[in-house]
Amino acid sequence: MSFRKKALSGIFWSSVQSFGTQSISFLISIILARLLLPEEFGLIAMIAVFMGVGNTLLNAGLGESLIRTKDPTEEDYSTVFFSI
Repeated sequence: MSFRKKALSGIFWSSVQSFGTQSISFLISIILARLLLPEEFGLIAMIAVFMGVGNTLLNAGLGESLIRTKDPTEEDYSTVFFSI
């Protein structure tokens, strides 16, 4: 398989994964909006915003920095493992 075909295949499957994740999240939001009171749904929405920001900060390169570290210690591995 050529590099071009591998790249296109990777882009395709990444797109499918992203679309699937967003679709499932949207469906769950619709179901929760129908089941919960507006105050409860608003609370869940606020929590989701904070969780999204937190995940972005946590995944902002810890694994990549561990890969680039020349001689990682056990503490480096533990930090990345428990924070991600």
